[in-house]
Amino acid sequence: MKDPEFNQLKNRFILALIISLIIVIPLALIFINKFSFKSAQLVKSLNNKENLFVFVTKEDCSSCKKVKEILDNHQVKYYILNEKDQEEYQKILHYFSLNIDKINLPMLIYVEDGQMYANIDSINDEKTITDFLQTYKLENR
Repeated sequence: MKDPEFNQLKNRFILALIISLIIVIPLALIFINKFSFKSAQLVKSLNNKENLFVFVTKEDCSSCKKVKEILDNHQVKYYILNEKDQEEYQKILHYFSLNIDKINLPMLIYVEDGQMYANIDSINDEKTITDFLQTYKLENR
């Protein structure tokens, strides 16, 4: 029973499926690499015992957005640890021995020789951030 319409429909479906896979798979890989690259860079820096800042944030936090603007205005190099990336978020906070349930965002962490040296949380004013950055100013930015 070879109905020409059925075969034509089947061939179109297969072609559409192949085209969809050709488009979706590379986009998925780009998306995955984009997020894993950022966290991989942070982990690499921690393993290399570098001095750095880590900004702990979440998407729907208005205070977090203000702190990010302040950090950008100070032209400080920092890594972003976002709550939406739960697995990485939990791993890194555990690495710093921080209790996830007791964190108040936004938080800024200063890491020295790969270990958390100091942090401030519940940041709500520019002076607090500026003082923290000046206290732990990093070289070679």
